Amino acid sequence: MLLREANRLRAGVSMFADRLPCLIWGGLGLWIVAFWVLAGIGAATVLGWVLG
Repeated sequence: MLLREANRLRAGVSMFADRLPCLIWGGLGLWIVAFWVLAGIGAATVLGWVLG
């Protein structure tokens, strides 16, 4: 019984470890996109101030 639980836990951990790089890269991509969106909004705002 305990052995079966341990095997299930190990399977879950290995599955998570397999997905970890995907999660890391996905998160990194989101941060980069968010940064560029904010940078774009900031640049547009500054341009608006300068030109306005």
